[in-house]
Amino acid sequence: MYEQENAELQASSAQATGLPLAVITVVVGLAVCFLLFRAQRWLSRRTHRTINTGLLFATLASLAALVWLVVALAGARADLLHATGHGSGPAQTLAEADITALQARGDETLNLISRSGDADFQQDFHTAQSRLSSLLNSASAQSAADGAAPIAAAGHAATAWFAVNQRAQKLDAVYDYGAETQLEIGSGPGTAGTLFGQLESNINAAISADQSVFAANAADGADALTGLEAGIAVLALVMAIGCAWGLTRRLAEYR
Repeated sequence: MYEQENAELQASSAQATGLPLAVITVVVGLAVCFLLFRAQRWLSRRTHRTINTGLLFATLASLAALVWLVVALAGARADLLHATGHGSGPAQTLAEADITALQARGDETLNLISRSGDADFQQDFHTAQSRLSSLLNSASAQSAADGAAPIAAAGHAATAWFAVNQRAQKLDAVYDYGAETQLEIGSGPGTAGTLFGQLESNINAAISADQSVFAANAADGADALTGLEAGIAVLALVMAIGCAWGLTRRLAEYR
């Protein structure tokens, strides 16, 4: 479910922040402005009139539409990139860290249960430990200010948890299973279970903070496009009316 939802988010984000369609739209807008300019130059030479009022209004409407489009698309894209880079991006990394922490906790508990056999759950714990530390560091570098504090707290809890696990392994080596069991699954302060709970709580708090950053910036990106569709339609209508008026005024002179 996590991989499916994340793939859908990445696909939607890539579509929203992609440049090809925006570039094509801007190029078409520039082409329209150029054609209107050339039309006025041609009419000026043919009719010996400096300004065609209708085409001038059409050109101004075209320029206004183009500037509005560029500013709106640039603003929306910047907001969405910020939402992805400092919101959904670190949240994704933290979600992977949460999964890794759960795997490490499972390996730790299974290692406590398994007193014999070929399975080496402690080795798996060390692998997850290394990955968890790397993911937390990566999330800290990506996350916005609101998510930095809980990520730092999660890192401290993880370090303390790893230290407790090492102590538990020393107890395991001398067959002090009672003390090892209490240290790993006990509910008192400083136990592995308590520290793991703190780690989980801080990761979830950081994910919530990053999700808030994503939601806020995505909303800003959507707001940047407010009225754009209707505004472009109105300006296009002004362009059409201006062109029709400007050309009919010149044609009327030959009647």
